[in-house]
Amino acid sequence: MGKRVSIFFRGSLAAILLSSILLLPDCQRAVPAHLDQAVMAVKQAHAPDRRLEVFDISLERAGRRLVVTGEVGRPEFKAALLDTLAAAATGLEIIDSVRVLPAPELGSRVYGIVSVSVANMRRVPSASAELINQTLLGTVVRLLKRENDYYFVQNWDRYLGWLSSSFVTEVDSAGAAAWQAGPRVVCRANYGLVRDAPAFSGTILVDLVPGAVLVRLGRTGDWLQVGLPDGRQGFVRAELMRAEDGRLPMTIEQVLATARDYLGVPYLWGGTSTKGFDCSGFTQIVYRMNNYSLPRDASQQVQLGRPVALEDDFAHLLPGDLLFFGPRPERITHVALYLGGKRYIHSSGQVHIASLDPADELYNDYRYTTLRTARRVQPQ
Repeated sequence: MGKRVSIFFRGSLAAILLSSILLLPDCQRAVPAHLDQAVMAVKQAHAPDRRLEVFDISLERAGRRLVVTGEVGRPEFKAALLDTLAAAATGLEIIDSVRVLPAPELGSRVYGIVSVSVANMRRVPSASAELINQTLLGTVVRLLKRENDYYFVQNWDRYLGWLSSSFVTEVDSAGAAAWQAGPRVVCRANYGLVRDAPAFSGTILVDLVPGAVLVRLGRTGDWLQVGLPDGRQGFVRAELMRAEDGRLPMTIEQVLATARDYLGVPYLWGGTSTKGFDCSGFTQIVYRMNNYSLPRDASQQVQLGRPVALEDDFAHLLPGDLLFFGPRPERITHVALYLGGKRYIHSSGQVHIASLDPADELYNDYRYTTLRTARRVQPQ
């Protein structure tokens, strides 16, 4: 593990020790290799995927002291780290400067409820930074720290990223529980609008995409009265919504119908909504709308379920299976949903149907030659 990651100091002792490190002889500043290896072992055991958990640790040696700095996403990560180092760093005094997130300065409001239809998650806290994920209206996210006008958050699928503070309503644990406990409705239409009155002439309060969640307050004719995360109330057409707890058991027929509903939606790197999908965002929302959760990226989705043989001219594949593509078997970069008859649906350019059959007019030779594996993620 490299010696430089992100360093956060707590207390004057660690700062004084670190400032004096450069004055020590090289032999008193070198961190033994087995200690770096111990940190990596803890990381691999508790937070192997940096997309899902925070484990950002640096070691510095100051004579007979080992200064441990950085941040982790859970108290148990820190406990495991310090226990491991205490056993491995024989003869060294361990100076603990590891911060556990959420950051203390956030106080009790360590949850956010997404208050816009689609909240873009960025790799770094900047509007011009890479889009890596999206989270939808009504989703509760975990707030970990704040930098300027951005929160570093953990989404429902555990994915980490930066959200503009204007996208969320900050709440404590009681507020998050209250939001999730109410009778809630989920948008099932590709697009919808919440208005301030039960009429098409009402002023628009927020737009909706599939998966957006609102609290149901009542009904007026063909309109549902709903509560928004920021406390406002509005009205939405009842046919656009369904009860969150009223979903039927998933069937493959429903999964495939949902996928076809999104035909023509444009490709968007980092997109997980009908405002734009990337490949894994598409498969994730298709299954999520049918009460089945997939992780965020194709390289994570390929680890689920059980493998399906591609031999015998794809005879073992069943509709609903996930197809995975990449330049090498160990590097998966694309995912699609199998429809049957050698055809599949995926987001590439836009959501469209393609084929593994060279005789089919929808055949895509590039995808055929880079198909690496298939997975069945739920019982057929």
